[in-house]
Amino acid sequence: MRVPVPELKDEVIFLRRWNEGDIAANVAACRDADAIRWMPRISTPYDESDAREFLAHSEKGWEEGTFYGFAIAEPATGRPIGSIGVSVNGAIGEVGYFVFAGYRRRGIGERSLRLVSRWAFQELGLARLQLGVMVGNAASARLAEKAGFKREGILRAWMDNRGTRVDVIMHSLLPSEIDGRSGDE
Repeated sequence: MRVPVPELKDEVIFLRRWNEGDIAANVAACRDADAIRWMPRISTPYDESDAREFLAHSEKGWEEGTFYGFAIAEPATGRPIGSIGVSVNGAIGEVGYFVFAGYRRRGIGERSLRLVSRWAFQELGLARLQLGVMVGNAASARLAEKAGFKREGILRAWMDNRGTRVDVIMHSLLPSEIDGRSGDE
């Protein structure tokens, strides 16, 4: 499904497609110890070829309607300060995100997750958004819950983290729950 490129923003951030000018920032961000620890899909060491591969994956995803990758950017400069994306499988969207070092604990991740969730339900017509957080990543789990995602439970040995199977906390959000509404209304 081809989807027009949205303009997702609030007074603090805006979400835009990744571009060639973001490669250096992407490389620097993906060398951060916390990013490496909590995101097993990041290659180590991460280099320019990995960033170009991610950019190509994002472009292909937009074309095919399978992955919508956004740079979280500062409105004044357009500089990327994080990443958020939605992988689509049927009516289910899987969200992944991270905020670059130096920009964490400012509400940027929560704002981004709210913006992309609202967009995914309205524009993609998804029935469910979900996201997995490795057990131990309390900051990411808190962020998901602040954005309205409900903790569903722990998926044991769900993910391979560099050769070790790890447990993941599954969170979900339904269209009726967006912006804090409950399905009971």
